[in-house]
This record gives sequence, structure tokens and C-alpha cells, in this order.
Amino acid sequence: MSKLYKHLRSKPTGNDLYESNAHSNLAESISELINNGKEKILGLEGEWGSGKSNVIEIIRNKLGDNYYIYIYDAWGHQEDLQRRSFLEEMTSELCNKNILKKENLGKWNEEIENLLSRRSREITKTLPKLNDTYLYIFLVCVLNLITNKFTTQGMKAFIPSGIENYIIRNFPDFIKVLLIFTSKNMPIFLYLVYLFNKYYKNFGFQKKYLKEELSKMLYIYKDKQTETTVATITSTKEPSVKEFKDWMSNVDIDLRKKLIIVFDNMDRLPPHKIKDLWSSIHTFFAENEYERIWTIIPFDRGHIRKAFGGENEIEKLVSDDFINKTFSIVYRVTPPITVDWKNYFCFQIKEAISNIKEDEVIALRSLYGIEYNEIRPRNIIMFINELVTLKMLWKENIPTKYLGLFIIHKNVLLMDPVKEIISKKFCVKSRHLFDDKEIEKYIPAILFNVDVEKSSQVILGREIELAIRDRNS
Repeated sequence: MSKLYKHLRSKPTGNDLYESNAHSNLAESISELINNGKEKILGLEGEWGSGKSNVIEIIRNKLGDNYYIYIYDAWGHQEDLQRRSFLEEMTSELCNKNILKKENLGKWNEEIENLLSRRSREITKTLPKLNDTYLYIFLVCVLNLITNKFTTQGMKAFIPSGIENYIIRNFPDFIKVLLIFTSKNMPIFLYLVYLFNKYYKNFGFQKKYLKEELSKMLYIYKDKQTETTVATITSTKEPSVKEFKDWMSNVDIDLRKKLIIVFDNMDRLPPHKIKDLWSSIHTFFAENEYERIWTIIPFDRGHIRKAFGGENEIEKLVSDDFINKTFSIVYRVTPPITVDWKNYFCFQIKEAISNIKEDEVIALRSLYGIEYNEIRPRNIIMFINELVTLKMLWKENIPTKYLGLFIIHKNVLLMDPVKEIISKKFCVKSRHLFDDKEIEKYIPAILFNVDVEKSSQVILGREIELAIRDRNS
């Protein structure tokens, strides 16, 4: 990637880039409350993208090494069983970071493995497998004793005397011998027939296979002949309320540092998932206090209201009452004031496009402020990153402000590009910032990814095509 252009990270940095220091002041207040140790569960209210995660990072920096902040991504675990996945992931991280007492780490690893995790464990036993040939030899010996006991005179045990006399008078000697041998060694005869049938079906009369199979008859067992026993154990149930509370109490006892648990990205969950998770948080953290554990819940009140069916004023009051029962203290991340977001916008865009001119920055900032009613840090980052992507493609061939205009209105433009570009209705609020001829020149080039010199031909050709079609119809 060129050094001129850089995509910005959307991950919270823990830096307050607002001139008013709104995030830092809020984080300072929360940190003081935690240090006092009185309130164990706190709400952090703010709209999606308002900077709640960044406030958490600033809190982390202010509290220092005496506290460990564990962030549970509720949205990332929405397909899991929330209670179990929370306990598994939290305890694993605390073990890996040596936040729990070292002498009990083995116990915790065993608890994770045996109590809560969804696991598939294989137990393998290697045993020598007895060669089939020796099983048959054993059977032959037993059966041979039986046949010898009953075969005192050759064929007499199997052939009636009348038939025996007939055979003696009419059959050649070799058949008489064969019948006597067969009657006396019937198990061996049957085994030879079995072997012939088995290997003829599998290999025909191929010499190499015959030699291989005959050699197998000469050993009792080999190392590679093993039997494997596999036992799979799977646990799919959620921990009970008592199990969860006991688990957290034991964690509280074993902590080497004070622990702050943050349930992040709750405002991204579907409404029914929020309701279930919120109920668990209320049960396990609002109704129980732990000596060395604090809980912070960032949330969007509007989204929580939807989860609890807050469509009318009465339902909104009910959902607000539920929120208030969970928290005794709620901090609010306020929207940035004008001077804050403008400075933030300018700083970030200069970070992303190092060679951008000051007049381009002002034009883009004015465009953004005119077109968007709600301005949030996360949305600014998304806008600038998309601008960087287009800037890398078009470089200096298209002025940056026209790239910004396209990004803001691309969904409308894609629906009916010819009509929107000719009428300029898509940019009615910010039209005074642009030249109409340049709109018709640059926007089609971006939209259809063609050279700027040919972009007007695309629109004109499309307009003629539509006129001809309308006339013919």
C-alpha cells in the first residue's frame, strides 16, 4: 500500500481525540467510582458507534495494573450457549494471563475441561490383534478331537454301511482315500475351502498377494495390528444458576488482581438474544456482589427497548424500569459537539491521506456535516476508509470531494444513475459545493469505472438508448 494512503483501524485506541475531552472526563469519573469500590455494576449508555468501546480502553489506561479488564464479545458468541461460553472464555483468559492464583491454575484448567466445555475427547487403547489363522487352528484341533472320537474306521462315522459297501466296490482308490481323509479332517478341509474362496474373490491368482497372505499365517500378531477404542464425551447443557454463581464466587476468591468484566457489542445482537443475555446479567451480577469483581454493561437504550417490546410509551417505560433495576448508576456517552467532530474528522482524514490539501479537507468536512444528521466516530472512520480505497484507485484523476460525494450517495445512484446524475436530485442539499458539469464528468467515471474523458459518453449513450426505447414503446 502506498505511504500516501492508509486505512484507519476501527478498533478503539484508548485516546481521546475530542477537544472537549468528553471521553477522558467520563472515563475518569467511572475509574474513581470503581476505586471507591461501592458500586459493582455500572451501565454505559450510548448509541451504536458513539465511542463506548473507546471509553472502556481509556478506563483501562487510567486504572493501571491493579485491575484487569476482561471484555466479553456478546455478538461474537451469539450462536453459543452464553453462560457456558462466557465462563469458559473468561476463565481461560484469566488462566493464560496469570490473573488467577498460580497454585490453582491446574484446578481451573481441569474445571474448564470437565465441567463446562463442549468437548470431544478420544481415549485410544492399543491392543495386539490375534491372527485369524491361529483362531482357526485352535478350532481345528478341537473339532479334530471330536471327529477322531467318532471316526474309528474312516468313513463309518459319516457314511451308512450299505453306501460304504457300494463305494468300496465301485469307486477308485484315490476317491476312497479322499473321502476317508475328508471325514477325518473335515475342519481343515473347510478352512482350506474358505481361504481359497476368500483370496480368489479379492485377488484372483496373483502370486504377490498369495505370498503376502501366506506369510501372514506365520505370525501371531504385529504391532500395527491394533484395536482402537474411541470414547466421545459431549456436554451441551448450560450451567445452572447455582453452578454459575459458585463458579464466579470461586473466581473471586482466586483473583490476584481486581477484575472488571465488560459485556461488549450487546447492541449488535438480535432482540431475543439481548433479552436472554440481559436476564442472565441481571441474575448473576445485579443480584450478587463479588468482592473483587466489577461489571460494566455498554448498551444502546433504543436497542434494548426493542428487545423488550418498547413500541409505545408504556412499553418504553417498562423497559426503562427494567434497565434501572439492573443498574443503580448509568453513565452516558454523549454525541460529539460540533467542534469535537470537526476536529476529529480533520485529524483522521489527514492521518489516512497524507497529501490531502487543506481546502479538500474543509470541503469534505462540510459535505459530511451537511449530508449526515447523526455524526458518530465509527461512521466517520468507515467513510474515510472507503474514501481511501477510492483514492488508491483514482489517485489525482478525480478530486477527493467528488469521491466523497459518490460514497455518500452511491446507493441512490446505483438505482437509477442516468436520472440522478442528470437531475442532480441526489445531492440537492450539498449541490452548492460542486460544479454541475464536473458532477456529470466525475460521478459517471466512478460509477462505471471508466476513464474520465469517456464518462460523459456513457451517460449520453445511455440517455439516447432510453429515449429510443421509450419512443418505440
